[in-house]
Amino acid sequence: MNEFPPIPPTVLEALKYRGTTYRYVNFNTTAWQSMVDRLGLDGLNLKFLGGKINRQEMVDLVTRSLDGDGLRVPANPTYGVAAAFVLTMVWGHGPSNYGPYRTSNILCVEDDSAYAPSIGVLQNLARSIDLARVDHAAEGSFSYLNYGPGKCKNLGPAFFTEWLYAVSSKGDVSAEAALPILDEVTQQYVNTVAGDNFIKWGYKAGYVKYVDLLNEWSEAMEGSTVVDVEEAIFDVAQGHWQPAQAPERAIDKVLQR
Repeated sequence: MNEFPPIPPTVLEALKYRGTTYRYVNFNTTAWQSMVDRLGLDGLNLKFLGGKINRQEMVDLVTRSLDGDGLRVPANPTYGVAAAFVLTMVWGHGPSNYGPYRTSNILCVEDDSAYAPSIGVLQNLARSIDLARVDHAAEGSFSYLNYGPGKCKNLGPAFFTEWLYAVSSKGDVSAEAALPILDEVTQQYVNTVAGDNFIKWGYKAGYVKYVDLLNEWSEAMEGSTVVDVEEAIFDVAQGHWQPAQAPERAIDKVLQR
């Protein structure tokens, strides 16, 4: 007997539109750019996004940041990690007013010396990139950031799985090897379909089981990936699973040399 329920028809229908266009989320440019400037991330210019960013743009900019495209901080390459993390959080928090505050509380040293990214935090995030980009990455990367040596204060599973998705995608929004996001929306939807205790929040085994379920559901439509299914679940749960209207645009100025 299969331990996984069949893919819901609405999620299957939503899968038809993955990999086409991606819905924008809005954010407060002034608040986020103020935080970026205080962090000293020269070259990260969020104003060129016009107060909105979509999934494809986020993974593209994260990959460019990690590749060193644009940041004028040659003496400290970990700043590329900081910029990539900020871009992920801008997309993840969207219009919430507390996004910049929470992001700075994750990145910054909590003392009176400076408002600057903690080297230890950046090293942990950098190590998590390596773990997220290997085969069978779900277990190791989740454990590392959840309760392992890479745990970062104030960074919980919903947002660190967004980070793992962003860095494992390598710029491909629907990458086959990308790790899916598990937040409250996706967890509640899956537990409604599969049973209340199917995914236990905050546990490695729960995340691995979630990835396995999404792998199986992705087989229902040829060419679909785990992260396509994750996005389809989120859109269905939020009631906006039809094609998004987010035409491609130039974002080169966001990261300037």
